[in-house]
Amino acid sequence: MSLNLVNFLADATSTVGFDKFFAIGLVSLALVAVGLGEGLVCMAGVKGISKNPEAASKIRTGMIIGCALVETEAIYSLVVMILLLFTA
Repeated sequence: MSLNLVNFLADATSTVGFDKFFAIGLVSLALVAVGLGEGLVCMAGVKGISKNPEAASKIRTGMIIGCALVETEAIYSLVVMILLLFTA
């Protein structure tokens, strides 16, 4: 099993393979940014609800829309990652 991993990494560091895996690594950084962004959206929503409980329904609606917009970046990043991984 260990030898297969070494061969895989050796193939990945070839000129074409390294570029592909480098691009996949950069796309995975976008997924990290999505996680942080979604956490910030939810944090702001909870803070807003705690400061003004009467406006909870409006804040929650805006928070859900914000999370949906942030989540579309994750979906696009995953599509790009899959295309990079399975195309030559």
